[in-house]
Amino acid sequence: MPNARPCLPVYNTKLDAAFCGCVKKRCRWFKQRLRPTIVSTLHDVAIQIAGEVTADEKLLNEAAELFDVEVSYCYERHKDLLPARLRFVVDVGKYGEAETTVSGAAASVRKCVQDAFSDVSETGNWISEDFLKHREVRFSGVVQVQMAWKP
Repeated sequence: MPNARPCLPVYNTKLDAAFCGCVKKRCRWFKQRLRPTIVSTLHDVAIQIAGEVTADEKLLNEAAELFDVEVSYCYERHKDLLPARLRFVVDVGKYGEAETTVSGAAASVRKCVQDAFSDVSETGNWISEDFLKHREVRFSGVVQVQMAWKP
């Protein structure tokens, strides 16, 4: 733990926009470099299995992570369209065939999102083939995408 004394009040142009805080367990002046990063947030994510809404946290978290990564990737080449909000529905039938509907996204992004989400049953095999042989699955939700300054 650093001792309780604050950073010395040094007035130097090198320290413009600098912060005082713990660095390697000592009070130090530092500058934080920020870079623009695409961030997305999923809302109202729901999964229906054979018509019944599921509360399976593991499946919900894995689906949310997959959709989050795919949408961020699709906006990487279209940062000028941010912030954006889109709604998606992915119906995965028996044996893994998927039909995707995306609304609210620009046409240039919509195709990317639809293609990425259509591969939902193949990505990482996180939905087992045995599972899909017996059930139809519907994923739905809203994704909010924006640029944020991150260290």
